[in-house]
Amino acid sequence: EVGAKVGQRVKLYIAPGSIIAVTKTEKNFAFVKVVRSAGCAHCPSASSCHIESDRIMIVRVLNEVGAKVGQRVKLYIAPGSIIAASFLLYIVPLFGLLLGAIGGKLLIAPLFPKISSELLAAGMGLLMMAGVFLGIKFYDKRSKKADEFIPKIIKIV
Repeated sequence: EVGAKVGQRVKLYIAPGSIIAVTKTEKNFAFVKVVRSAGCAHCPSASSCHIESDRIMIVRVLNEVGAKVGQRVKLYIAPGSIIAASFLLYIVPLFGLLLGAIGGKLLIAPLFPKISSELLAAGMGLLMMAGVFLGIKFYDKRSKKADEFIPKIIKIV
C-alpha cells in the first residue's frame, strides 16, 4: 500500500471523520477540512491537526494525487508517526540535556575549578540539547523519512 516495500505487511490508518473538502493547495500540499469524530481521540496524529471549531479541523497533508480545491479526499496517516516524531523532538533532546549536564559536571568542571560545577553542568547540558535540536533539524532536511510523519491524500472520492 502507501509507502510499503514489496513483501512488507502494512497496517493502513485511514483518518477518522468525514472529509469535507480540500480548502487550499500549495506546491505538493493541501489543506483539508475534516469533521472530528469520536475516533479522533485515538488517532496517532490528532495533535497535528489545527482545530477551526469544536467539530472542524484543518489538516495539512501531502497531496501526491493532485487533489484540487473543493474535492473530497481520503487521508492516510502512518501508524505511530506522531509518537515517533514526539520521541524525536522531546525525548532525544532530553537525553542530550542529561548527557551534557553529566559530562559538564564530570569532565568539564575539573578543568575549571574556579567556576561553579553546577553552572558548567547546566551550560553544557543546554549546549548539548541545542546541538541535538540542530542535529534533528539537519537530519529532517536530509532525511527522506520526513514524509512518513505527514498525513497523505491517498484517494479522491
